[in-house]
Amino acid sequence: MFLLFDRVYVKYDFMLDNNTDNLICSPNIPTLIWDELEAIHTNMGEFMHRVDTYEDLVGTAEVGALDDNDEQIVIPYLNDLEFFDALLTQGRINIHVDTVAYDKIFSKFLKIFFPSMSRDVAWKTYNIFRTNSQLLNTTSFIWGGAGEQQQIDNAAQWVPRTKTEFLAVYDTISRDLEDDAYTTFIASAKQKIGIEFMIANRLAGDESYDVFLGEKMYKLMAARVNEEGTFLKSTLFNNMFRPWVQTVLGVTVNASDDLLDLQDTNDMTRWLFDDTERYFTVDYQTNHPNIRFSAIRTAMITAVTGSSLEVEEALTNVSMDFVHDNVLVQNFTTANITTILSADKTYLGPSVFECESRLKVNALFIGNTTKAISATTPKPVADHNVDLWVSDNMQTIRSYFMEGFKDLCTTYNEKADFDIDSMNMVNPMKHGDFKSCHNHDVIDAFGVYYVNESDEGGKLRLYDPRFLSKKSFSQGPYLEIKPRTGLMVIAPYYVWHEVTPYLGDETRYSLICNMVFNNVT
Repeated sequence: MFLLFDRVYVKYDFMLDNNTDNLICSPNIPTLIWDELEAIHTNMGEFMHRVDTYEDLVGTAEVGALDDNDEQIVIPYLNDLEFFDALLTQGRINIHVDTVAYDKIFSKFLKIFFPSMSRDVAWKTYNIFRTNSQLLNTTSFIWGGAGEQQQIDNAAQWVPRTKTEFLAVYDTISRDLEDDAYTTFIASAKQKIGIEFMIANRLAGDESYDVFLGEKMYKLMAARVNEEGTFLKSTLFNNMFRPWVQTVLGVTVNASDDLLDLQDTNDMTRWLFDDTERYFTVDYQTNHPNIRFSAIRTAMITAVTGSSLEVEEALTNVSMDFVHDNVLVQNFTTANITTILSADKTYLGPSVFECESRLKVNALFIGNTTKAISATTPKPVADHNVDLWVSDNMQTIRSYFMEGFKDLCTTYNEKADFDIDSMNMVNPMKHGDFKSCHNHDVIDAFGVYYVNESDEGGKLRLYDPRFLSKKSFSQGPYLEIKPRTGLMVIAPYYVWHEVTPYLGDETRYSLICNMVFNNVT
């Protein structure tokens, strides 16, 4: 699937969303199935159109042409421009298509908005979306009734295109009007196009979208920098009584001191105690004119390691300074874009523009889990113990666990070397599943990473080791955590925990990872 415009997605026909307005362009859902779906799912959205092919949407019918019911054939849109303009003003809608319509709409979209894009870049852009889409979980089918088998059959028909097959379609597609006819429409639609297409076009040498690309890049990077600012604050607060933090803050504090007395000591403490969550606004910078996250991070690293060398990561100090310096315009210049993309291309770690990086990791997790389980002989037990780390794609999520366990060791002043098990539990929860209260007494710490989320139960309860604790001295006998996508929980082995019954219909995935010390004596 891919984002066509803001809130306008092109999706596969088997991914029909029951509560969203839809446009159907696929022959794979017969009328009988539609009638049954509408009977089962009473909250289905409105249908903008229901047709079998793209030619049923766009073009002209022969004079006097009749359909199978002997009714006059009416095609909604005379040309591509009318069709895409209608989508632009439609608002939120999913376009559900078969493979043929998908390829045509994708190709026409590129030809209209990126006419100078090369065939090679067009293929690479297409392939990225198709590859990512293959990682989507297609094992949870919800249509019900006779529609369930139809949904399974439709999913099975989605076979990845080769480069030759895609380009054979792409080469036949062209604008159906003169270029001048699209000028006004493209100008109004540019800012609503997905950033992935803009970056692909930019890397191919076209700077014509820079004013909109710069705005989208700024918003994404500002969000990432906001996250970094929150992380820096929490790290400083959590280690307030350590000498290196006091060095960074320029204060001296003891455990008996009232921390609130520090808030007006200097610029750093005024920033630290400001609970505003959106850092990159004009008002915020006016209140903290001397605060730069790049300088704070450098000072923290220097205080801990004794070295001022910048740590290599996607969100560089330069990137953070770009965000800081452009708060008035909320946009990046062409020069800024070039610098950022050049750095992003050469860095081997996560991209700064993986604004949905957790979702990508989650998709990889599901894909690799499925492959690992299916390849296990004999078949794994119910906990699905498989070695997930053998896949390069899973090293990102492994690094998440490693960082979490490092933080836990720091909290306990534990300097022992540790490792994580090669065998870990993939925990797929289906409707009615739960986990009774238990601990992990054979290891030293455990972690759980949630791939997808649901409001239908399946909450994690961490019990206070003091089982008789009262609310007057604590939050109660347990801490209840609602899983959400990308959440990771790390805890020592002795913490008893359970999972309440899961009542959702879609399988919920999580990964359980254990830590063991190597040098405990």
